[in-house]
Amino acid sequence: MLEAFDIVAIAAGIATALVTALLAGAALGMGIASDAISAARKNGLDLDEYDPDEIDAQLEEAFEKASDDPLLGWQMLAISLTVSALSGAVTGWLAPQSPLLNAAVVGGTGTIIGMVSGQEELRRLPSFLRIGATLSTLPATLSGAWMAA
Repeated sequence: MLEAFDIVAIAAGIATALVTALLAGAALGMGIASDAISAARKNGLDLDEYDPDEIDAQLEEAFEKASDDPLLGWQMLAISLTVSALSGAVTGWLAPQSPLLNAAVVGGTGTIIGMVSGQEELRRLPSFLRIGATLSTLPATLSGAWMAA
């Protein structure tokens, strides 16, 4: 039974999930910051003349406002499902002898990490989105492995 587990495929799937989640989160954060800067400029504020602390405060306010928007939660859910499916596909592709078993390990790891990561930003999202993201990680990972197999 243990020979069915492919450590390289599992590690690659987890690494894929971590790297793509990091990149997607950075892109989402840059989008929010870009919107905040554009809104400040449209309101006639010259950011070149502001104190950096004031700019940081405005960006922090923009991030807080964006995290209160339910649309951000839906975007994060879509990103989470995509990342999970991609990590499952990489795992399934690298472990063709038992793609679903290995992807289940990756998806289970992602589910556990999602449950124990107490990120403050995620706590502000509606409960149904947090629960949906947690519960959909394993099925999305398995579906990615199934498509790759």
